Amino acid sequence: IVQTDKLSNIYAKSVSGSFNNGNNSVTYSNNDIANQLKTVARLIRGGLESKIYMVRLDGFDTHASQLQSGNGDILGKHNSLLSRLSEAVGVFMQDVNNLSTGEDVVAVTYSEFGRKAAENGSKGTDHGEAAPMFVIGSSVKGGVSGTNPDLTEPTKKNNWQLKTVQHDYRAVFGTLMKDYLGAEDSTVDAAFFNQTKNESFMDSSIPDLIKESHRIDDTCRLSTGLDEFPEEESNWFAAPNPFIDVVELRSDDHVKKALIQIYNLSGQLVKAQNISPNNGVIRLNLNSFTPGTYIAKIKEDGKPTERITLIKR
Repeated sequence: IVQTDKLSNIYAKSVSGSFNNGNNSVTYSNNDIANQLKTVARLIRGGLESKIYMVRLDGFDTHASQLQSGNGDILGKHNSLLSRLSEAVGVFMQDVNNLSTGEDVVAVTYSEFGRKAAENGSKGTDHGEAAPMFVIGSSVKGGVSGTNPDLTEPTKKNNWQLKTVQHDYRAVFGTLMKDYLGAEDSTVDAAFFNQTKNESFMDSSIPDLIKESHRIDDTCRLSTGLDEFPEEESNWFAAPNPFIDVVELRSDDHVKKALIQIYNLSGQLVKAQNISPNNGVIRLNLNSFTPGTYIAKIKEDGKPTERITLIKR
């Protein structure tokens, strides 16, 4: 508790110092989302160096009067909310561009629920399975990623849902992490992994999201220092993987003894054990590990070190 209190004071001092050192180059409206973005721009200008900021605009859980036509004008709750969002983001992007940090900033919108495609009889829409995302910035390749939704797909039989989701939101975040922030696939997998299909969201990354001129070169990835041992043609495999508490490492070779070293994605050694396989199987109980991605290095006498990626649910 004492250490947490000390760290909190250090963080607070750093944030406060960056805020005081920063400034804004434009005038923002006096509303919640605009004030949040105003603060973010000032912290960026002040040198805080946080890679990700999150701001929030409430009020989208509407089911009626989302859009109304009156006297030739577009009225309604959604119009008001999106107008407020559009204005605040526009001023924010102008601000960071004026401060010569525009190419270093990308804004992304997301929501915890989507919308049905059909109006519900109250000039509104109910919760659905799909929603759009906006990706904004001078580094972004403009336009629509994918194709516009097929509005003949929602029918009364499927409760007016758009069933074809082209891009999982985690693939959007993962693509930005890799192509814009320079993260490796293993780092993305530690944040987002498709447990249902047992596959990486990098298998469904979005190639036309970031301009080619602004994409991070593969030689400049943020490395964990764990990729010196390739996984290709390994004599070992893990099952089940992903696992919950216990994972078994198996080898077809006649292994008498092996050193198992497990690292987290920060490169920290979190477990090391010399162990003799039982009929070619090494059983590891990792129930104390937090969910995430780990790297297991397996060292046998006289053989190259091998590496396996482990994913704990």
